[in-house]
Amino acid sequence: MAILLTGIPCTGKTSLARAWCKKSGWAFLSLNELVEKKKLYSGIDKEDGSKIVKLKALEKEANKRIKALAASASKASAASIPAASSSILVEGHLGCEIRLKVGRVLVLRLRPDELGARLKKRHYSRAKISENRLAEMLDYCTVRSIQNYGEKNVYELDGSGKSLKQNLEAFGRFAGSLRPAASFLPRADWSAQLFREAG
Repeated sequence: MAILLTGIPCTGKTSLARAWCKKSGWAFLSLNELVEKKKLYSGIDKEDGSKIVKLKALEKEANKRIKALAASASKASAASIPAASSSILVEGHLGCEIRLKVGRVLVLRLRPDELGARLKKRHYSRAKISENRLAEMLDYCTVRSIQNYGEKNVYELDGSGKSLKQNLEAFGRFAGSLRPAASFLPRADWSAQLFREAG
């Protein structure tokens, strides 16, 4: 099984993914690390210093890596290694922009005020903070994930006000169920805050 964990930057994806893989033995694939390692970008954005990622190249390279990890997982299963260690967790905000060979997508959500505070703490520019908060209020990653992976394969986890331990427990319930509970269906709604700020 392969799961994509995606969401707006600073929602806590990387911390959650690394903690889960350390705890469970799942294979971990970071899309950001793949971009860096394979130099899958065409340049640097002069406005905010971010990399201009070649999405098609990332999609191809990531799927190749998922296939290789899945092959290793099959060998592990054949060697009677516990099933937990034969699963794959792919993590990255760009995962919603491409089509990866995963069975499910979990979008990590965060209240815009909490997201803004995290972005500020990481020294994002005011323009970038505003852009990311707006994307979260508009459900950007959920909408894009549904477009690329289909509505029945996309779920959400609201990490607002929750500790890493709480998010780990929730992710464990999500990953361990054949059919995730209704509580994981897309339901985060920040439209009230969006309307307040727009008004």
